[in-house]
Amino acid sequence: MRTRKNGTDAAKNIIDDVRSAIKKYDLIPAGCIVLAGVSGGPDSVCMLHVLNILKNELNIKIEAAHVNHMLRGDDSFSDEKYVEQLCGKFDIPFHTVKCDIRKYASEHAISLEEAGRDIRYETFGKIAGRTGAKAICVAHNMNDQAETVLMHLLRGAGPEGLKGMEYRNGIIIRPLLGISRARIEEYCIKEDLKPRTDSSNLETCYTRNKIRLKLLPYIKELLDFDPVTSLNRMASLLATDNEFLEEFAADAFKSALVEGAKSGLTLDVKAVSDMHEAVSSRIIRKSILEISGTLKGIEQKHVASVTKLIKEGRTGATICLPQGVTARKSYGNIEFCLKNDTKQEPLPGIKLIIPGETKVPGYDISICTSFVEKTKNPGNFSTDRRSLTQYFDYDAAEKGISIRNRRDGDRIKPSGFDGTKKLKDIFIDKKIPRPERDRILLLTSDDDIIWIVGYEKSDKHKVKESTEKVLAVEVKAKGETPS
Repeated sequence: MRTRKNGTDAAKNIIDDVRSAIKKYDLIPAGCIVLAGVSGGPDSVCMLHVLNILKNELNIKIEAAHVNHMLRGDDSFSDEKYVEQLCGKFDIPFHTVKCDIRKYASEHAISLEEAGRDIRYETFGKIAGRTGAKAICVAHNMNDQAETVLMHLLRGAGPEGLKGMEYRNGIIIRPLLGISRARIEEYCIKEDLKPRTDSSNLETCYTRNKIRLKLLPYIKELLDFDPVTSLNRMASLLATDNEFLEEFAADAFKSALVEGAKSGLTLDVKAVSDMHEAVSSRIIRKSILEISGTLKGIEQKHVASVTKLIKEGRTGATICLPQGVTARKSYGNIEFCLKNDTKQEPLPGIKLIIPGETKVPGYDISICTSFVEKTKNPGNFSTDRRSLTQYFDYDAAEKGISIRNRRDGDRIKPSGFDGTKKLKDIFIDKKIPRPERDRILLLTSDDDIIWIVGYEKSDKHKVKESTEKVLAVEVKAKGETPS
């Protein structure tokens, strides 16, 4: 009887803890679609079950995504079938993708672990884009966090790596991050969920599995305390310190930035040299991220080589970094750019044919416009900002609508935002690499930017109750038939 009572309390506590995490870290906006990544194992099944219980309270809609890695023969397809049936039981829309992870890993010369992770996040991102999901929910827990931190520690990571995973990283959210695996497994038993067991998690050929199955239990036995709790506490403390350093470094980056560079990104050598290494190293990493859009493959040795170039390198000296990034010292500056980086020829304002189709020079796309029937509810014309079809109040466009690239000083009034915001700041927030920014298309009415195509929509020309003419604007790839 005591076991059953404890099990019931544990289940209730998990629901309470998930609710608290969602509220504390502002993980899920009310009224949105949440895409849950579900493998069929205890963690993701528990997560889906809890979200389903909380969906009415949170005012959210849940959809589920499953990636069949095709690594374990019939078991992989049984996992897929189990998740599909579970979603059917909960009346949750189910999306599944099959991918030969072994083939992908071989083609990209990476481990199966890395291949699986890359494919999962890529797949979840694509499905989120199609469904309009504002959050991608994954089921990492306290034990996963401890394994990640310990793995990074053994590889000699700094605070960025030792802070581990975050409750939120962009649209990726982790509401179970403060819950142990033991509690999750107990929850699954109590709720009779019968999750699947991935036999590959028991194989000690993978680094993470060695840490999970051998190292952490050994530490617990040897030192007689649970290292999972301690490692999570350390990660949380380091996350707080790292957040402060990142914010400080972001301001320092702006002060060191040399404006007006013809291509790439330029920093003032003296400004960076005068900074503490904890700040300058973050500025270097941020510069690489700005240029390439990723820090994948960037290690401390690369940051150290750029630091040496800044302090000791001669003018004209160049070093090559991963992701095709080069760093070059030029008199009092350090220049970061991509190989063969050339500045985009500006696209002059081209007036759209309304209604009709406008071909965009230099792009394999057309802009198709049409008038659509007005409905009583303006909310029917509210689409995800990343959608390539948007609706506008045509009455507000007195001088017509044009398409162009960005210009210095461009600003937009984003949806739900008080006042206007620089396009430059939006691109930085969204981590769009600099070379890509000049190719992003802008829909304008007179001098007002009403749509950063694929990224952000303005409030100024949204459909209102008073709107008489609703204009649909759709971006179509070459050869694609307008809908």
